[in-house]
Amino acid sequence: LKIPVFQILPYWFWSLNNKPLPYWILLVPILTITIAVSYLVLRRPYRKTSNMLLLITLCYCLQLGFGLMEGRGMRSLSNRLTDSGGNARIAHTGTQWSANHLLQSYSSMVQSGELSPFPHATKPPGPVIVFAVLNQISAYLHIEGNTRPEALANFAVWVLPLIASLTLLPLWGLCYIAFSDQKERWLPLVLYISVPSILLIVPPFDQNLLPLVSTTCVYLMARAMTGGSILLAFTCGGIFYLSLFISFGLIAIACILAVLAFFFATSNPSWFKQAKNCSAVVAGTITAHFCAFFLFGYDALSQFRLGISAHQTFKFADWGLWHTIYFGALNMVEFGLWCGPSLATLCGVQLYRICKRLPPRENVDTIILALGVVMVGLALFGHTAGETARLWIFLIPFVCFSGARCLATMKADSMLPVLSVITLQLGTVMIIKSFQDFF
Repeated sequence: LKIPVFQILPYWFWSLNNKPLPYWILLVPILTITIAVSYLVLRRPYRKTSNMLLLITLCYCLQLGFGLMEGRGMRSLSNRLTDSGGNARIAHTGTQWSANHLLQSYSSMVQSGELSPFPHATKPPGPVIVFAVLNQISAYLHIEGNTRPEALANFAVWVLPLIASLTLLPLWGLCYIAFSDQKERWLPLVLYISVPSILLIVPPFDQNLLPLVSTTCVYLMARAMTGGSILLAFTCGGIFYLSLFISFGLIAIACILAVLAFFFATSNPSWFKQAKNCSAVVAGTITAHFCAFFLFGYDALSQFRLGISAHQTFKFADWGLWHTIYFGALNMVEFGLWCGPSLATLCGVQLYRICKRLPPRENVDTIILALGVVMVGLALFGHTAGETARLWIFLIPFVCFSGARCLATMKADSMLPVLSVITLQLGTVMIIKSFQDFF
């Protein structure tokens, strides 16, 4: 019906359009293969290597497959790095300077105006530097393109979706810690490959990397707190600091780690060991900070303050009580839509169940509760007006975690609930692709 339901909301970010999809018939093999692979993985949960390879390959192919529906080959995705827009400007910057120069001079280039305020002032140097590295690799491999940015885009469009697919590796590690049943451990991974934002927000670098970084941090923390080496906690702290080199929004990982640390420590009699793990995380963060500062002159904390200030200026300036509440609700609605309404509903139901019986009794409940705390905090204090489908994409693995926990409480021996959710999710991907899409 093309009724602009969401567009009537003030500051709704995504416009309504009618994108031609001449190869829409690809949805048939996409849906068939996804259901078949999901069924196979859940029926053979003990085959870890083959299941993981199947899911990573499928996740990679699905990202490309929905792009190919436009009938323009890979240009439907590579054009997002060459046309106008923030991602195109970031990619273009990566072709103009070397990675070493950008690493040492990014902040001064932004402040002097050598780099445009938008989007460079709102981002740390990580995305630009990675594009600079990809540009050098594409030049070495003699990737074809009419211009240097076009050659970079033609190369990056094949590489970046793979990074998003590799999120399944730390996600499975986290599931191994949280779930005791072998079949349940695969449920979040099966859900992850059907999320609209994962399949459609392709190929911006930071959006492809955010879920991987956030899941790796939480996995290392959970592994350390459940009997792993203190070195894992130290590594977690280092990766957390480096995450701020990629996206300022990943500061929210600190809240997830804090909630995990609190509930793991209070439910574990070995509180001294948990205190050592927490101290190791802090030590890893501080060590990474001094290494980055003395080796490259990069201060993530000062860059973070400048970036958040610029982001809020570009987005919205008046953050009174009414606007805070309104944008909090708006951000939740948008994020839920791009998660897929069926997955968002499952996640919400599970969060409600856990909140009814606090404190959390199991590791899985602790991780889900951490997700709820972060989402509420981002909605009320994140000071962003829309575009949360992209900005909050690092939370997607934990949303899948929560949805999978809810699904696991349904008919344990039946595949119908899981396969039904996957079908609804891919249907939502098709609808968003046809009438909204990621530009």
